[in-house]
Amino acid sequence: MNSGTWTVKTCTGRDWGIIKKIVIDASNREISFVDVLIDETQQIVRLPWSSLDIRHEGFYLKHSEPTIVNPAHAISSSVVAVDIPAQIPGRVRPAPPRAGWARPSAGSA
Repeated sequence: MNSGTWTVKTCTGRDWGIIKKIVIDASNREISFVDVLIDETQQIVRLPWSSLDIRHEGFYLKHSEPTIVNPAHAISSSVVAVDIPAQIPGRVRPAPPRAGWARPSAGSA
């Protein structure tokens, strides 16, 4: 899986779509749904996060027929939608140290 696009594949490994948006529940900070642009129809559908199997190679549908959710019924007051950029440039950098926390030196075990 590369960092540029997040491809969703069928159970058999065929490209099915691309994740365009994730929906996070603000109350528990967990991913609830993903919006996927389907390759064949160019339609965006909302899938429950639980319908995806996450593997080292990428995202796979758990079932041959995915459970598509009506977006209007999938949003509650505690859910926040977050757009994923099409390209994620640069490298991942470590977070800066927090106050009162020191990184171990190279010589310490």
